[in-house]
This record gives sequence, structure tokens and C-alpha cells, in this order.
Amino acid sequence: MKSYSIIFTLLISAIHLIGQTKVSGVVRDSLGSGLPYATMALVKLPDSAIVRGTVTDSLGNYSINATNPGTYFIRCFSIGYRNGISPVFMVDSADKKNLVFDLVMNMESTSLEQLTVVGLRKLIEVKNGNTVVNVENSVLAKGNSLYELLVKLPGITIDENKIMMQGKTGVIVMIDDRPQKLSGSSLINLLKGMNADLVKSIEILKNPPVKYDATGTSGMINIKTKKAVVTGLTGSLFSSYSQGFYDRSLLGGALNYKTRKALFFTTLSLDKSRYRSEQSFEKNFTDLNGSSSLNTKNVTNDLNRTLNYTIGFDYALSPTDVLGAKVEGNAGLRNTLSNSVNSITGYNTFPFNKVYTDIDQNGDWKSTNVNVNYEHKLDTLGSQWVCVADYTDLPEAISESNLNSFFNAADVQASMPNNYKNTNGTGSSVISGRSDLVKVINRVGTFETGLKFVMITTANNYLFKRDILGDGNYVEDVKISNKYNYEEKTYAAYGNYIKTIGNLSMQLGARLEKTSLNGSSERNNYVLKKDYFQLFPNVSFAYQYKDDHEFQLNVLRRTNRPNFADLNPFMFFLDQYSFQIGNPLLLPDFNTRGELTYSFRGAFSFAVAYSSTQNVMLQYLSQTDSSRTIIQSVKNMKSNNAVESSAFYQGSINRRWDVVVTGSFSYMTYRGDIDNVSFYQTGINYFANLSNVFLLSEKMKLELNALYVGPNVYGIVKLKPKWMASMAVKMALFNDRMDMALGVDDVFYTFVNRVESKHLNQNWYSYKTNDTRRFRISLSYKFGKIKINERATRLSNEEEKERLNH
Repeated sequence: MKSYSIIFTLLISAIHLIGQTKVSGVVRDSLGSGLPYATMALVKLPDSAIVRGTVTDSLGNYSINATNPGTYFIRCFSIGYRNGISPVFMVDSADKKNLVFDLVMNMESTSLEQLTVVGLRKLIEVKNGNTVVNVENSVLAKGNSLYELLVKLPGITIDENKIMMQGKTGVIVMIDDRPQKLSGSSLINLLKGMNADLVKSIEILKNPPVKYDATGTSGMINIKTKKAVVTGLTGSLFSSYSQGFYDRSLLGGALNYKTRKALFFTTLSLDKSRYRSEQSFEKNFTDLNGSSSLNTKNVTNDLNRTLNYTIGFDYALSPTDVLGAKVEGNAGLRNTLSNSVNSITGYNTFPFNKVYTDIDQNGDWKSTNVNVNYEHKLDTLGSQWVCVADYTDLPEAISESNLNSFFNAADVQASMPNNYKNTNGTGSSVISGRSDLVKVINRVGTFETGLKFVMITTANNYLFKRDILGDGNYVEDVKISNKYNYEEKTYAAYGNYIKTIGNLSMQLGARLEKTSLNGSSERNNYVLKKDYFQLFPNVSFAYQYKDDHEFQLNVLRRTNRPNFADLNPFMFFLDQYSFQIGNPLLLPDFNTRGELTYSFRGAFSFAVAYSSTQNVMLQYLSQTDSSRTIIQSVKNMKSNNAVESSAFYQGSINRRWDVVVTGSFSYMTYRGDIDNVSFYQTGINYFANLSNVFLLSEKMKLELNALYVGPNVYGIVKLKPKWMASMAVKMALFNDRMDMALGVDDVFYTFVNRVESKHLNQNWYSYKTNDTRRFRISLSYKFGKIKINERATRLSNEEEKERLNH
């Protein structure tokens, strides 16, 4: 393919005249890095004849002359990328001028009619300290939900509804640049119900741009969904079935209709999944009278049924204006059955030795988001103004029945049952709007600025009842029942200046955010009012040395703010021996991070970083030995510091075998106090991910993946190592219209969660297995116009396509 590109370049460069109009600019990929050695063509209208050509230099810069009068545009070719198109411009015989057109090239997702490429596309890209996983190129993603895919990504772990990056919490999840305002369990349920077939790529942002919210001290995960790029009617149907302990099934489709000016799109997916987990929990207690242990054996079965849908359009009002709107939603039902046996051994003052607990929980949720967006192109240099408004409605209801029976060592009932019921209804809404301006000053300078407003309102009603007499008559416990209302408003403004001086490029940015919290609890007359006004700088420098070597420095500041559930000083019942209580004195934490990255030809990178979080919010446990109970809460520790390093390599063993290796290592320290006792904890965290992709034939691809998650320290809790191996093969059928994938996740069933804590009077250990070893089959079928005829579509929709792809 390189030889064809060189021959093509020589042919179109042979026609050389001294131009009166000079066109120049920079060609960048989707991550903002210059694209070297791309082929540039000057194309004349109306016959689309190629007049002149050149190639970009090592930094992606190009320059080309237009001599004769006429109407022209610039086209950029590069293998593995969609063609880039500049705006149309006029050349007059009496006019001498300089035009600047910067182009952004996106990864190719469709094949050309007359060209067959035997090779492998990049699965993972690491640039500017951030990682992009091209999900549509992954065989292992086929037939999986987003949740199952996330746990396999480099540096991402999910533990008890907490998403962590590099072993740290404080991760914000976005879908198409929109932060998700769901709670931990609701967010996990959303990810479980989304099919990875609808996802184009996932961005793991350790150093998010200043235009994004400053919330999220560990970084952001941005999930990019697919959009149509071909004129006409296109679509896909997909289904998957997997079997582990239980079965799971996903079914859905997408339909798109694209004209020269408009794009209409809709997606629908249905998920029915069963999840199973088994947990052993051993807690040790010691008081003045002796020592004892509480051993818990628990089996939990979940049934989730989820519906996800999207419907929307983009319409080009004029060559410079695009209006779009879409409605996204998801709705789900969840039933959780949990059965456990709690055994007390050793010193025991209770009249029983065993507690049998049966929990039946039912939940339903519905999320609807209405989005309106407008984009205006200000000039031909790439300057634009974008306005976006969203309204989100999030109702959720959970009901639970908790039955506890007490028996002695001979399995004879020793005391009256202790039964509970509770309902938790939550209604939330999110109103947000933002306006972003990008002004390209010249080919080496750009200024970005924007404003954003977000308002979140929540009304929660938690009703807790006890069966006091054991006769099935439940009476409200007003000490635990609670009602609260919460409102959060955030105003934000940012500015970012991008400048290139020779081989040095820099970004100097800052974000201002003002947040106001207002909350009230009806049952305990608690009123909350808090205001935060904060500045978040974001600075980066990049230096290109001798084409192949790039050095980059990123320094930024971010925050995590407490939500009302963490601030509300009210006790929530979890089970017979566990409670949760908020902390009204909780303050936001602030993270400052600096990272230095070296990369070589985009194939290898190595980074070192230092991260310091002040007032770090940390979940901790307090244990009461006499009652055998544990209370969960959140408090501010003094600091959490981390020294980090990470490495990435992506290379080809040959044309049919690609290898991707990622890994990281960090040393973390926690300082503070718990229960008025000084606390200092250190630990290491490391992971490694190895992916092998084999092109077995033009129609078959095999992917093997091994993931190792090393030990991790999270406050007083220590997570033990775990690992998994997965494999999948994909076959293209019926002229590439159908894909069939077969796979096995966690082949050796080794992805086991083991957690322990030894602090003050606490000494406990947990061992938990989930239904992670699964056999999977998936089918996806594409219909409509699959392959692009370049000449037929060149003049009808290329310019609009670039504007609509936002």
C-alpha cells in the first residue's frame, strides 16, 4: 500500500505551476496529533479533477498552490483513515491570497469498493497520556455489554459498583461527551444494558481537556457511540447469547438514513441477563470478655431486564449551520434474591449461633434525556460555535424485604425473627446547557472558550418498617425512615489557548466553577447550604524531536464534590449487621497531577506521573464489637499521594499478527485519622494487559487477551491480585454483511475478588466470585450501502458529513 501511495503522489505532483493562491494547514488525527506523510490533493470542480498534490511533513503540515481560476477543494488521503475534505474555495486570476485549512482525519470504518486491504487496524491508541480503545475493531467486544467490556480495559477495575482508574475512585463516565448523573448501582445497570456493538470507541482520559467538567480526580471514561457516514439507508441488526452459571441475551438494531443535508438515526437494544455471585465474609471481634468470629456465606442472584433506545436527527440548515436533536432513554427492571447464613463462633453472649437471612429486592428505573444542539461554522479556518442543551429525568424506585431467622447450634429456633421492609423512591432531574467557541487565529494558534450551567434536583423518600411482633404487621421506624430534597447548581467558564512554535506546541487553559448545594432532611430537620468557587488550571507542552520522538508534559487540577447522600447525617439500613451514615462535615477533595510522557512513532510510550489529592474523601468502616455491627461512612483524610508510571507498546509481528501491551505501576500513600486515631497506609498497585490479534484470513480474525490486576490499597482496605484470560474469533460472512463471533471470557475462572482489612479493632476478609466465565456467541448483520463508491459520493455529501459528525 505504501508503494501505491508514493506512485499516486508522484503522479499528481508532476503537474507543477507557480500558484497565485497558497493553501496550507495542518492535518491531525482524532486525538489532535499531526498526521505525517498523508497525501494531499488539490481538486477542481465540477469535474473533480486532481490538479496538484503533495504530502504532509513529519508534523502533519502541508502547503499547496492553486494557479488557475476556478473552484477548488483540498482532499486528504491516508491509509486507515477516512478522507479529509476542506471547504470549497474560489481562485480568481487577479487575486493573490493565502488560505489556511486544518483537517481532522478519523479512523476508517468502511471499506472501499475497489480496494481490499489485508491487515489489522489499531485496537488501542495512546496519545497525550490518554488511551483510546477502538471498540468496533475488537473481537472480544462482540456480543458483550459495556460493563463486561470495561472490566477488560487497561487500568479500569470495577469493585462493588465503584469504577476505579489506576486503582483510584473518582471516575466520571460520559456518553458522547455528556456526564452521566446516575448513582453507582444505576450507572452499573445502564452499562450492563448497553451493547458494545453500538459503541465506536472508548476514551480513557487521565488528562481530560479543560472543556470537560473538573469533577473526577482520577479521570474520565468517554464512551463514543457510532454514527452513519454513508449516504442512503443503512442499518444493522445484532444479537448475542452467553452462558455461564446463568444465561444472558442481548438483541437490538440501528437504522440510519442520510441525505446530502440530513441524517436521521435510531437505535434500540433489549437486554435480559442473570448475574450470580457467591461471597464468603469473615469478621473477627474482640472485647473484654473474649474473641469471636462472624462468618457469612452468601449467594446472590440478579435478574436484569433493560431497554435502551435513541432517536434523533442532524440537519444542515446552510453550508455553515447544523441543527440536531435526539432523545435517549433506558428503562429497566431488576430483581435480586440474596440468601445468606451468618455463623457466630467463639465467645458468644447472644442466645443464637446462626442467622439465616433472605433478601428479596425489586427495583425499576427510567432515564430519559432530550438533547438539542446547534453548530455554526464561523470561517473556513475551522472556527466554530456550538450550543448544546439537555434535560434529563431520572425516576427510580427500590423495594426490599429482609427476613432474619435465629437458630442455635442444633438448628433449633432460638429467638423471634427480626424482619424488615423498606422502599426507596427517588426522583431526579438534570437541566444543563453549554456554549463553546473555537476561534482559529492562524495555522499555529487557536483559542477555545465556553460557558456551562448544570442544575440537579433530587427528591428522595426512604421508608423503613419493622415487623415488631412477628405477626406480619410492619410498623414504620421513624428513627431510620427519611425524606430529603437536594439541589445542586454549577456555573462554569473556561478558556484555552493553543500555540505552535516550531517543534513546540502548548496549551494554556483554566476552568472556573462555582457550585451551590442546598439540601434538607424532613425527618431530622437537617439543612445543608454549601458554596464552592474554584479555579482549575490545565497546562500542557509537547515537543517533537527528529520526527520520531515526542515529549509531553501535562499539569492539571481537578476535584470531587460530596453528594447529598454522603452529607446527610442519617442512618440507612443495609442488613442485620451493617448500616450507612452520612457525614455533614464532608469537604470536596482536590487533586493536582503532573505527567511527563515520551512516545516513539506512536508505537511506544512511557509516562511517569505524580498525583496529590488533598482532603481525599474516603469510605471507611467503624466496628462495634459488642453488637457485631459495622457502620459505613465517608470522611476527609489528609492526603492521598501517588507516584505512577505506565507503558504502552503496539506493534506488528507480521502483517497478520498485532500485539498490544499496556501496564502501569503506582506507589500510594494515605494519611489522616480514623476514629481519632492517626492513620498512615502505603501500598502498591500494578496491572498488565496483553492483547494478541491474528488475521487468520481475509474473513477471520482471532483475539487473545490476558489481564492481570495486581494488589491495591484503598484506605484501610486492601484488594488482592486477580487475573483473567479471554479469547474470541470473528468471521465475516455474506460479502462482509454479517459478522459471527464466538468467545470465552475468563477461561480459567480466576477473576476472583479478595479483600481484607486490618485496622484498629477491625480484622475481616472477603472472598467473592462472580459469573465471569462465560461462553458467548454473537451475530451482527449490516444492511443498506456498506461500501463507499468514492466518485459517486465525492460531491454530494462529503462536506456535510464532516460537519454532521460531531
